[in-house]
Amino acid sequence: MVSPASIAIVLAMLGNGTSTTTRTQFEKALGARLADFMHDPLGAVTAINSWCSSATKGLIPTIVDTSMITTFTRVVAGNAVYMKGSWVTDFVRS
Repeated sequence: MVSPASIAIVLAMLGNGTSTTTRTQFEKALGARLADFMHDPLGAVTAINSWCSSATKGLIPTIVDTSMITTFTRVVAGNAVYMKGSWVTDFVRS
């Protein structure tokens, strides 16, 4: 399975090492998101969890918490792949 989101994330990480013009082009193409980890880590946690919940159609409502995103955080890369298919053997719910 190839995930366009995975490719976009890799390109976004590469964009962080580029000059101003190239970075602007990366952000325009990818819709790159910025977060203020240093001054608003709680806002970043909320934004990341909102993205995750939306990307997984509510199946994963929370992926990070305030112990993971701090004023020392510099970058977070996230990716979600939603696969709707049938398994050969069903999972047993517990």
